Amino acid sequence: HPDLAANVKGAVSFVPGQTAMDGHGHGTHCAGTIGAPINGIGVVGVAPEAWLYAVKVLSNSGSGNWSWLISGLSWCVQNRINIASMSLGGGGAPAALELMCNAAFARGVLLVAAAGNSGPGMNTVGQPGKYKSVIAVSAIDNANVIAGFSSRGPEVEIAAPGVQVLSTVPGGGYAQMSGTSMACPHVAGGAAVVWGAHRFATNRQVWD
Repeated sequence: HPDLAANVKGAVSFVPGQTAMDGHGHGTHCAGTIGAPINGIGVVGVAPEAWLYAVKVLSNSGSGNWSWLISGLSWCVQNRINIASMSLGGGGAPAALELMCNAAFARGVLLVAAAGNSGPGMNTVGQPGKYKSVIAVSAIDNANVIAGFSSRGPEVEIAAPGVQVLSTVPGGGYAQMSGTSMACPHVAGGAAVVWGAHRFATNRQVWD
């Protein structure tokens, strides 16, 4: 995408038989919210100077295996990625995913995830957002009211805009999307700005 090219520094796919190219649109939209640069076109991300790495753990249909996410997080640890923005989630994850999240956090990665779109009931936060080592993000609208679809529960740390968010989509265009997936990159981008201003902070200090 021309509004992301300056900040994309790498890409890797853990989906068998698929390249890292976004065949769904979801990842490109989230990336624009994090790091679309100030370049006179389109949108501007929360952290317009952040480096973006596409770590593909969901297929072009938007679904995936927990093992792909575990592999992606391992790659983030090995490549010293600061922030993993995970606009994904579900139920029934294996214990290995929580172990991987805990290990990644212990190695300095700040983990941010969508709370899920299973609201408005309580205790509806999905994995990996519900883990203690992951910041779970719920969605609010432009009136600062939590979205009806947004998952809720004690595991949610913070809320961010997630209703009719305008951002980049494949093909060079722009579109509005809604979901806690759109809220998650607002928080990841905010964390990147904080970390950029405090370069020697730890992931725990940025979280706090």
